[in-house]
Amino acid sequence: SFAWVSAAYTLTCTAILPLSGRLVDIFGKRDILVGALCFFALDSVVCATAKMMNILIAGRAIQGVGSGGIQSLVAIIVADLVTLQERGLYIALTRAACSIATAAGPFIAGAFAENVAWR
Repeated sequence: SFAWVSAAYTLTCTAILPLSGRLVDIFGKRDILVGALCFFALDSVVCATAKMMNILIAGRAIQGVGSGGIQSLVAIIVADLVTLQERGLYIALTRAACSIATAAGPFIAGAFAENVAWR
C-alpha cells in the first residue's frame, strides 16, 4: 500500500494536466491557480495529519490534482509573460526547480522524521 501513496499522486497529477488548460479557458488563470494552490495546501495538511493509510492515499490523490493544476498554470503563465525566444529557458528553470524540490523532499522529510517529534 506504500506504492499507492506515490501512485495516487502521480495518476491524478497526470490526469488533470490536459484538463487544466480547458479550465483556464472557462474560469481564468487566477481562479484555477488559486484553486490548485488551495487543493495542494489543504491536502498537504491532510497528508501530514493522516493516521490511517487510506486517508494518506486519498490525500495524496487530491494533492495530485492541485499539483497538476499548478504545473500547467505555471507553464501557461510563463508563456504569457516571456517572449517566444525566452520561453524554453524559463519553462526549463521552473521544471528544474520542481525537480530539485521533488528530489530533495524525501531527504528533508527523513531528517524531520528522525530529529523532530511531531506526533
